[in-house]
Amino acid sequence: PQEWDAPGEIIPLKFRKFGCSLPDDDRRYMALYMNKLVDFYRPPRTNRVRSFLVIELYGSQESYETALSNMHIRAPSRTTMFGSAAESPAMYIPIRQLAVIPKFGWEIRSILHELAHHVHHWAMDGSEIWLNEGLSTFFEDTVFDTEEMRVSSPESKTKIVHRIYRFQLLNVNTLLAMNHKAFNTGSNEDVTYRYYLSWAIVSHLYQKKPEVLKELLARVSGGERSAAVLEAFYPGGLKALSEALEDECRTEGD
Repeated sequence: PQEWDAPGEIIPLKFRKFGCSLPDDDRRYMALYMNKLVDFYRPPRTNRVRSFLVIELYGSQESYETALSNMHIRAPSRTTMFGSAAESPAMYIPIRQLAVIPKFGWEIRSILHELAHHVHHWAMDGSEIWLNEGLSTFFEDTVFDTEEMRVSSPESKTKIVHRIYRFQLLNVNTLLAMNHKAFNTGSNEDVTYRYYLSWAIVSHLYQKKPEVLKELLARVSGGERSAAVLEAFYPGGLKALSEALEDECRTEGD
């Protein structure tokens, strides 16, 4: 495969492209993104050793699934999402420091999502599935104004969170109690609701209560449960957090 490096300060990237191409301009963009994410987790994560990430991009769904099979990993099933066909998603494999991305996932958001998983895995001693996926789903919408990082809030995500609250499809307490298996079990729609409610929590904390988010990261990394941390450090506890999320998505979704 063709390869090129994005020399990040702490986490350099190596791309392997199989039967496809990627604009070289993305190299600088992704290196800047990784450095900004590393900065987000500081302090107290300044004592981490240097890491790296390999990203493999495949030109077809078949070559992607074959690559996973050769690594003895079963590709996620291709099913439907809200009535539309959905391909197997990209995968981040921590033990290999590898992100594997099929053709449909070449869009920059899919790549940024997997990069965020790697930084989270590098920075945290422990985590919870909702927090990991919530942060990755949040940071996938990163854009840069010159050198400044800004994260947008897509209307499509807000509408789904609005739907969650309108039809009482999921609540914060249930989400925070889920382990990895429970989070990823069920229909694609059910899993999507979990991703997007996780995104809504992270987005709210990042924009409105950054000090609570920092406390959450530090304490969850140290082994504390996120529900207990948010109950203790979010003003008014989990009930107030849920009400704030509902108010936000009602205002933006109506």
